[in-house]
Amino acid sequence: MWTNFCSTTASIVTTVGNLPLCWGWHLSRVTKYAGSKHPLGWARLAAIQDQFNNMDMSRDFSYVWKRWELYNGGRLAFLQQELYNYEKERTDHLRCLTKNQKRPPGHPPIMEDYYDILMNDLASVLQAHTSIRAQSREMRQLYPVPREQYRDLLEHMAEHGMLEREGYLYFDSPDEFSSVFPLPPLWVIRFLYSPFGKWVIVSDATAVSPSRSGN
Repeated sequence: MWTNFCSTTASIVTTVGNLPLCWGWHLSRVTKYAGSKHPLGWARLAAIQDQFNNMDMSRDFSYVWKRWELYNGGRLAFLQQELYNYEKERTDHLRCLTKNQKRPPGHPPIMEDYYDILMNDLASVLQAHTSIRAQSREMRQLYPVPREQYRDLLEHMAEHGMLEREGYLYFDSPDEFSSVFPLPPLWVIRFLYSPFGKWVIVSDATAVSPSRSGN
């Protein structure tokens, strides 16, 4: 219990200590700092997300990734069945090499045999399948963005007319946003985004934090 208490206390101290540097609670300062160099729209939004860790969120598009994985998997299953059927009928290819396999180094591929064509297609689909799986593993290591954090950014965008209506299509799925930056405990975030928490932070918003990109 004492260990958990110390860990939580350290997390709170670290979070509060880093607020002036990496948490953009007082977003009017962002407009003053980044707006002078970046025009209103996607350019200024990028500057805001670059300047403050809690604004740096990206959409995962998890459905699209899963849909592409299933589509690619269907193609891979079909090609595997084609390979099985072909090798079952053409057992002579199991004992020798094709012209493409025996071509000299540096020569272009020789796609005269259906076996070569099939294996070439399998190679490209397998590579895509492996890439999708690796990307899915990497995305699972990202940190989910709390709704309070997501809502804070959208309220700022709406207040300043950041995007046209169609631009908000990117933000229409709050549960799909994640960040590379670790977050404090959820109850800390809810306190900081509460009216009282914002009042405490805004009252100390005298310094402008430097941009992480040096802009």
